[in-house]
Amino acid sequence: MAQIQFANANQINAEWLTYLANEAETLASQDDDYIESYVDNEVNNPQVQEFLDNMPEDNTRIDAMTDLAAVAVHASPTFIFKWKRLKEKIRKILCEVLAVIEGQYTWADLIQKVLLALLPVFAGGIPALALPIIVYFVAKLIKRGADIVCPVAA
Repeated sequence: MAQIQFANANQINAEWLTYLANEAETLASQDDDYIESYVDNEVNNPQVQEFLDNMPEDNTRIDAMTDLAAVAVHASPTFIFKWKRLKEKIRKILCEVLAVIEGQYTWADLIQKVLLALLPVFAGGIPALALPIIVYFVAKLIKRGADIVCPVAA
């Protein structure tokens, strides 16, 4: 999971976009608990933990998108914090893309735009571990709508 999946925009092809969109649509058909566990269980993956272990620390406070206490997580609090931070960064980028996307779009179109927006964030390329996070947020978007995934601050 820590390996680079997309090193540049040319590697983001239609087959990958179709696969990720289909994965999100399938995930959206599941109950909310399953959707939450889909992404949060990734923190137990040793390759994800290796990536998170090498992720720089910062003091950013992130409001949890999910209740990790409800998930049987065996990872350290540091990994959980970094995982939440990574999820929040990807969610914010997805929301920024949603704010500027115009007209009709497919889920594959949205995923492509999110992946392109993520390329500069991950200087060495988008790691594979970002894909389940993207699928998770697109599934939540399909199931619950933009108001839940990207709430507007009052």
